Amino acid sequence: MDAKNIAVSIRKSRLQAGLTQKDVASAVGKGQTTIASWETGRSQPDAATIIFLAALFDVSSDYLLGISDVTKPPDRDTTGDRIKARRQQLGMSTEALARQLNMPTYVVQRYEAGELDTSWETIMEDIPPLASALQCSPEYLMGWERFDNGQQSIDLLLIPIDIADRTGFDRLAVNEALEDMMETEGISIYRKMFDRDAHKSLMARTRDIQTAKNLSNIRKSLEALNIDGQKEAVKRIAELAKISQYQSTDKNE
Repeated sequence: MDAKNIAVSIRKSRLQAGLTQKDVASAVGKGQTTIASWETGRSQPDAATIIFLAALFDVSSDYLLGISDVTKPPDRDTTGDRIKARRQQLGMSTEALARQLNMPTYVVQRYEAGELDTSWETIMEDIPPLASALQCSPEYLMGWERFDNGQQSIDLLLIPIDIADRTGFDRLAVNEALEDMMETEGISIYRKMFDRDAHKSLMARTRDIQTAKNLSNIRKSLEALNIDGQKEAVKRIAELAKISQYQSTDKNE
């Protein structure tokens, strides 16, 4: 891959997206001088950053890498296409694949039609079994195999699951907090995930999101009760607040 081509593609894509170097620097958690060095070819972003920049500029990773003139990602060669192509390559029917995955045939058909949800939860829970059944890597199915750190991309997606399992927070609450931090701090939050301050910040945001979700659920339940039932519910919550094992011990989580 030619460094000059990558530099030209990054600068052109940034300008077409209406972003300044400062905007991009803020998004990826780098200094503006780093963005400038990418655009002059003095240095290059790593593969994970290329993926992020492609999403930020709404272009294909291949275009940013200077190996394709197609600006937008093609409609073909999606994860669904790869699932179907690999299944056919193995001479396997949709019914046979569905049996291996212990799921209805129509689910496999939806996957191949491009209806596979690409949220981190789906990627972590559905892609590995699919890859195993199709005798290929998760990176291949996701289109990450061209990058040396495709496994790293998967490892990074495991972080929210790991944190949720260790802290007792809901996975979706952790994910929402992580996405919030990514918007304000860029993908560098992944690299700082085990930095003490970054972790405390993530836990604080997760706690707020989790609390908001819990309060919303409590409100829905209260609305289903009559006045006497609501009064009783308030009493029980007050009783729970006095039990030591349920009391918050770390306000900075």
